[in-house]
This record gives sequence, structure tokens and C-alpha cells, in this order.
Amino acid sequence: MNENILPCASESIPCPRCGFPGLVPRTVVDILRSNYLPPDSIIVDARREMAVAETGIALVEEKISDMKRVLDQLHQRRQSLRDYIADHRRVIAPIRRLPTELLAKIFSHCVEGRAYDWDPATNVEWILVQVSRAWRALSISTPQIWSRIRMTSASTPKNIDLKAVLLLQLERSAHSPLTIGFDLKLSWEKPRRPVLAALLSARDRWQDVYIRSSDFLLFRSTTFPKLMKLSLSVRLFGG
Repeated sequence: MNENILPCASESIPCPRCGFPGLVPRTVVDILRSNYLPPDSIIVDARREMAVAETGIALVEEKISDMKRVLDQLHQRRQSLRDYIADHRRVIAPIRRLPTELLAKIFSHCVEGRAYDWDPATNVEWILVQVSRAWRALSISTPQIWSRIRMTSASTPKNIDLKAVLLLQLERSAHSPLTIGFDLKLSWEKPRRPVLAALLSARDRWQDVYIRSSDFLLFRSTTFPKLMKLSLSVRLFGG
């Protein structure tokens, strides 16, 4: 609509397509371009047309709401279709055709050579058992992925039963040689004891060990038949 056109109520007609009040304009260009007082008839028409336009706004807003609902439904439908496609892609994923022996080697490769701290919430081996029943069974039957444990005061979880979870991991590691990292501060005396007890329960499989030099005294009367490498950390001040 031209900004210099004011609709007239007597000429308003409904739109044949949407049903909104149609606004057939009446020219009031001269009045809009001046500060003259319009005639009473124009004032009456203008007030009536504003009321008609307000009704039109309400109808438009209702239509907009209806269209938003339809749009939301279409968005949901689109997402459902995407999920449907993703599910079928997973069904035909090449990884499903891998032999279990090769998949086990991939799992082991994900764990080997990484110096991440021990945390059942984030460690790869604990995540693999949550993917599917098949991966859980394969992960549990692959002892070598459970054979690395490196614990520090900064990263050790505090909201779990450390000893119970450690014993579970040691059980899943079966007879595999163990790589152990143990660096808990002396201030952690209470959690140190169950952790140490759990780790020592498998001391006959310790092969590669990293501990604080001060903790070495804890093992002075303990034998480690498979130990091949021992690394000690030295702290000059407290901790």
C-alpha cells in the first residue's frame, strides 16, 4: 500500500483468498502532506478504518500462529526423517562387517600409548562397554584394554567406590601384564589405602610401574615377579 493512502471503511472488502479485510485506498495525499485539519467525514472514516485494520492485525496474528505450528510440525518431521536415515546408515555401517578380531585390535589401539588419567567416566575402555551389547561383550573379553591404570590426586574420581571399580577393572584385565601409575598426595591418606590395596591385589602382574619416590617404601617388602620397568617421581617440597 502507498504510504500516502488512507483506507476508507466504506470501501473495505474481504480478500477472496485469505478472508482478511481488504483495504481499498482512498486518496488523502493533500491532507497527509499538510498540517490542515481534515474534514469531519475523513476523521470518521479514518477512525473506522483503524478499527478495521486492528481486526485485520488480529486475524493476521492468528494466521501467523497457525503457520508457526505447521512450521514446527514440519521441523519435527524433518528431524524424524533425518533420524530415520541415520538409523539406517548405522545398520549398513562398514564397521558392522569387521571381524571381531580386527575390532578388538582397534579397541586396543585406542587405549595403547595414551597417558590419560584413570577415570571410568571418560576412559575409552569404560565408554566402549556402553555402546552396544556386542561391543560390551567384546570389550570385556579383550583384557589388554583394561591393563592400564594411572591415578593422580588431581584426576581421581571422588564420587565412586574407588576400590570396587578398580577391582572390576583388574578382573576384566584377566591375566594381562599391568601398566600402573600411582601418584596420590600424602594428604589423600584415606583414599590411598583402598586404592593401594586394590592395586596390590594384582601385584604379580605389575610390569610397567610409575610411582612417587616416597611411595616406593610402601613396596620394600613386596615382590613383583613380572616387573620390567620402574619409574620414580621426585618431589622436593611437600605434596
